[in-house]
Amino acid sequence: MTAFSDSFPRLWQTMTREPNRAGATLPLGMARPGEIVEVVAIQGSHEVHRRLTDMGLTTGTRVRVVQGDGAGPMILAFKDDARLAVGRGVALKIIVTPQRGY
Repeated sequence: MTAFSDSFPRLWQTMTREPNRAGATLPLGMARPGEIVEVVAIQGSHEVHRRLTDMGLTTGTRVRVVQGDGAGPMILAFKDDARLAVGRGVALKIIVTPQRGY
């Protein structure tokens, strides 16, 4: 096992046990349904960044995770309850910080 794989379970347990994660950053793919987050960065290729920006998902956007547990795409609500589905791979490239209110 690598150092990352050894520490990842502890990191995940810390993030899922803490009721208030405001201020911490994590990939969108790790956010729970019902959680409100703010996009702080989009990693990945220029094409991924452009595609998300064209759909309205930009840095500073507040997003509510509608569906996201288990396999399959994440359903997000943002900007007057517009809905957007993003695959898990893309969701892991979107860095967010949890928020207290929408």
